[in-house]
Amino acid sequence: AGVVVESMAPMKRPASAKRPAASKKAKTVMEPGDDPFAVRRDLFKAGGLMVPNSDYAGPHCWKLTAGGFGKFEDAEPVELSYFAIRALGQLPQLCLEVAGYPYRFHVMTAPHFRDHVKSTLVFGRMPCLKTPKGSELAQSKAILRYVAKLGGLAGSTDEEAARCD
Repeated sequence: AGVVVESMAPMKRPASAKRPAASKKAKTVMEPGDDPFAVRRDLFKAGGLMVPNSDYAGPHCWKLTAGGFGKFEDAEPVELSYFAIRALGQLPQLCLEVAGYPYRFHVMTAPHFRDHVKSTLVFGRMPCLKTPKGSELAQSKAILRYVAKLGGLAGSTDEEAARCD
């Protein structure tokens, strides 16, 4: 009967995941990212990932950020890059959210990727993840395994890790 429209807004962390009152380490400063609702409006104006609307003159790349919480409150963020669609880049983002690990998520249109990003990547493909130490991972399963291990979601034994894979 009705059409169900999913929101592109990031998931909110539960209220029980509030940060502790004080921390002894210097906090990682996360610059604010783009407003997820503004990103969605821009994508609608562009006509979607492939930007079929030739009159669109807005941005083609956006940055969504999430600070760490709990034991990852002061962790250095990872940088995840993917197209502005829900596909191979979404599961690593969800794992980072669930774990509370800080991240920057660069989403972009296909023309922006082709013209500005592809030639800078090791394999010229996405998703791509840059670790806090600057290493670049380019395969979706490798990224997911790395993020799960980083966030403590990969299992503590070989059997648990195999079930997670």
